[in-house]
Amino acid sequence: MIFAYVIVFVCGFCLMALEILGGRALAPYFGFTLHVWGAVIAVFLAALSVGYAAGERLGGLGFGRRGLLLPQGLVVIILGFYPFYGPRFCEAVFAAGFGPRWGALLASALLFVLPSMALGSVPSYLVGMSATEGFQSKARAGDIFAVSTLGGIAGTLGVAFYLVELLGTSTGIQLLSIPLAVNCLICLRGR
Repeated sequence: MIFAYVIVFVCGFCLMALEILGGRALAPYFGFTLHVWGAVIAVFLAALSVGYAAGERLGGLGFGRRGLLLPQGLVVIILGFYPFYGPRFCEAVFAAGFGPRWGALLASALLFVLPSMALGSVPSYLVGMSATEGFQSKARAGDIFAVSTLGGIAGTLGVAFYLVELLGTSTGIQLLSIPLAVNCLICLRGR
């Protein structure tokens, strides 16, 4: 199941890259403060917890690899169109006068709950899938989440050190859809 490691590495990479870029996306409207980072981190953690729980249940239903197309494909679409709606959402929340704390939380929720929940569902989906296919899910769960975390580290450092400087925030978010689209193609192969 090498494909599983590729899938979760890319999802972990994109998830953490999105979190870093998410803080930068909110900064022009709400500042680059502890409140903004607290809002972004809280939204990602809340969404991940829902994604983890849902993913494992869905993975046990027998859809196989193709079951991973929905969460990843959804994120491809959301991130691919980000430059067209992301700044407008932030502007609207800012104009509504929620202030830097609650405004950052609301904007972060509007922009990042769905993609982070979907990306969070992928590793646990694979754990649920491996349990129904007769593998030892406890041993595999640790491996799957370890590889996902390594992807997250690569995404964090890659974005913070290179991607933002080269491409900017909105384009960086949009480009995260490319490796996820490749993941979707990988999931199309096989059952």
